[in-house]
Amino acid sequence: MNILHYTPWKIEQTAFAPDAEKQIEEQLAFSNGYLSEYAFFEEHYSGEQLKGTFIDGLLRQDGSEPLAIPNPAAISLRLNDERLDLHEWQVEKFYRSLNKGASQLTRTFCATSPKGYTVEVEAVRSLNAQHPNLLEETYTVHFVNYAGVASFMTLLGDQHTAEDWYPLQMIIEDNMAYIWMQAAKENVQICAAQRHVFYKNGVLQDERPIKIDKKRVLGFAYMHDVFPGDTYSIHKQVAVVDSREDVRTDLPSKALEILYNAPFNHSAKA
Repeated sequence: MNILHYTPWKIEQTAFAPDAEKQIEEQLAFSNGYLSEYAFFEEHYSGEQLKGTFIDGLLRQDGSEPLAIPNPAAISLRLNDERLDLHEWQVEKFYRSLNKGASQLTRTFCATSPKGYTVEVEAVRSLNAQHPNLLEETYTVHFVNYAGVASFMTLLGDQHTAEDWYPLQMIIEDNMAYIWMQAAKENVQICAAQRHVFYKNGVLQDERPIKIDKKRVLGFAYMHDVFPGDTYSIHKQVAVVDSREDVRTDLPSKALEILYNAPFNHSAKA
């Protein structure tokens, strides 16, 4: 695939290729020895994708393939009634790279909505080698020509894995949320806990977000009046634990302990 360029520690993608998205996401898969992910988009995408976050060694009951866990990396952006979707928007620029040594995936793009509104986005997602239970990401949106209401959502969980997991407990408060789940067919439980911060033009915002508590999905939303030139960032961190090594009833407290004891590099670009 000539839009992919390989060096010993890096793979770069230099153009958007929706017809090959699933194959590219597989080639850019990354891991830190405990968590693994395909290189799917953080935001909604209506085209074909190879979504999947995995705990290494956690297989389906028949051992045939890895068991995907609910998505810990989801971010959603709406411009009034238009949801960012690269399958439906016009993509003017696109770049994606995998730093294999750092287990870090970076994606930048410029896209225009059907109504003519343009955004520039940088999404950086990494799996921490020193703290293998952690996923960390920063999602930054620059509004080129849009003035109006924008909503930013940072989500935990999805319907994509609904047949494989059912929730035991879902808690959301302040800027923290966690989902404790039982596998439907495998004898294992997991807990994923999230915290986040939100920036406007490089300034940390202290407002209380809107809480999102739907079936199998937890998260937070911010509604803002934005103007051309504004830049907004969400920085989120997710801790994931499973019952193969920890007592099941301790999973929520274990995930929260990892989350709050880990360094949280919540810097943002202006």
